[in-house]
Amino acid sequence: MLVKLIHLPIDNSVEKTMVERTIDKLGAKIGVSVKDSFWLHGNYDYMVSFFAENLKKAKNFQEIFMRTNIGNILELQLLENICTIEKDGFVNPKVIETKKLL
Repeated sequence: MLVKLIHLPIDNSVEKTMVERTIDKLGAKIGVSVKDSFWLHGNYDYMVSFFAENLKKAKNFQEIFMRTNIGNILELQLLENICTIEKDGFVNPKVIETKKLL
């Protein structure tokens, strides 16, 4: 999930929520597991990588995130990993087979 925040002024509670990992705890309550979160420099300000059992839970998590940070989010993009090509320096050995999905 990519998040673009409203820059001026930003509510300090957003930073506190992210640093204290409040969203991780809220996600856990609905069965969503946050794997990684990053402050970014570029078109988006924050990225959350998470595992959800299905798209319904992922969208529910997105809604919770938006409600938790009301008034501070300019844009939010929910993306789904279809196929891992390479992760942590390891190439997916089945990348040729999964090429059909692309």
